[in-house]
Amino acid sequence: MLQAGLIEELLAFHEAHNKHRIKDGTLPDYTKGVFQTLGFKEFHEYLMMSVEEKQSEAGKKLLQESILNMKLATKRFARRQNKMVRGRFLENSRREVPPIYQLDTTNLDEWDEVVKNKAIHIIEAFMKNETCQFEPLKPQSQQDEASIDSHSSNFCEVCKRLIVGDKEYAIHLLSNRHKKVLKKHLSGKIPDKNEGTDV
Repeated sequence: MLQAGLIEELLAFHEAHNKHRIKDGTLPDYTKGVFQTLGFKEFHEYLMMSVEEKQSEAGKKLLQESILNMKLATKRFARRQNKMVRGRFLENSRREVPPIYQLDTTNLDEWDEVVKNKAIHIIEAFMKNETCQFEPLKPQSQQDEASIDSHSSNFCEVCKRLIVGDKEYAIHLLSNRHKKVLKKHLSGKIPDKNEGTDV
């Protein structure tokens, strides 16, 4: 976004649409319209500076802080989006949803192969009611059920207990009893078996 001219775009928008609003005493509302877009509120203080202030050391420092704040806000936004998709489509077994496919956009050099062509195939298969060659993501509940072994034996080294079943063992690890024993174990500073030996 920065390489594509984000700062110039923000400055141009501020000059054309935002500056006169502020002169009229109307501050931008960052909860409405275009002002919700990532970048506006993070760069507000920088945009409010004069041209001379922007070119000063303080202005350059504020610009870098604004860029960092936008990056953090972008990461938070991406996490919220992923959580929303998982919650609505993959973790809610009562909801009827269409198949969800994952596209890996990490490597731009592989964009055509792993994103564009894959997406086109998925859409065309759906529109023609044909079988898609790619597997959709499974609902989280199905993944969890498939990975849980109800007959496995799990030994808790902290509590010195044998617990049958992955689900029961996961519950045990989150229990107050286990946490209390773990806390005592850690506060007692029990030495490691190899501690004190010469190598």
